[in-house]
Amino acid sequence: MYAANSTLRERTFDRLKKCIAGEKTDGHAVFHYYTFPFFHHVTGIPLDRYFHDPKTMFEIQLEVFERMEKCGSFQPDPGPVAECSSLGGKVRFDKEGFISIEKSGISTLEEALQLKPGDPYGDNYMHVALQTLEYMVDHAPADIKVNPPICMAPFTICAQLR
Repeated sequence: MYAANSTLRERTFDRLKKCIAGEKTDGHAVFHYYTFPFFHHVTGIPLDRYFHDPKTMFEIQLEVFERMEKCGSFQPDPGPVAECSSLGGKVRFDKEGFISIEKSGISTLEEALQLKPGDPYGDNYMHVALQTLEYMVDHAPADIKVNPPICMAPFTICAQLR
């Protein structure tokens, strides 16, 4: 068990290490929200495959979710780009495969207000997120709830585009 003077951070980190190693823990202190960098680190999955193949994203998340004693969120994970790409932002990948948006040239509030609503079914990562959501819902085990992709707030979206 834990020392009487151990901190919540120490206990949580110890539980996290044990879960990653596939060991049983005594419980979870917090809700864990995992995204692509974590899945990449734990499994070594190439991020290009993770982002562009719903079956791969599903299988990787399911593997880690079960390893983590189903503590966390099971959902499409398009990174921080879904809304931005639907608004015309160009997606880029760094040398490690991490996804982001190129600078768009927007520099004022007035320019941001001129943006037209994004098309969730266009050729963009919002569409990829919705396709992945459909795949995950259709294939998830009955005891796992699939959450929708996380939506970014307007200020976050504008900041990314800028």
